[in-house]
Amino acid sequence: MIPVYNYVKSSVYDDLSWQTCNYASTNRGYKYYNEQSYADYSPYVLKVMKAPIASAFNLTPNEEQNMVYT
Repeated sequence: MIPVYNYVKSSVYDDLSWQTCNYASTNRGYKYYNEQSYADYSPYVLKVMKAPIASAFNLTPNEEQNMVYT
């Protein structure tokens, strides 16, 4: 076996973090800001999480109402 070193940045978390995989890092970078990527999850997650997030971050009712998944 030959080791392949393709880490974005070397650290003790190389095998545990998305940051050390170029594919995962690029894919996350694209999807993180793309609201459509979360269309399947957004409705039911936001239904449960809007109020606790708004409370934790002292959001206004308008900010809570207009919250998006990302």
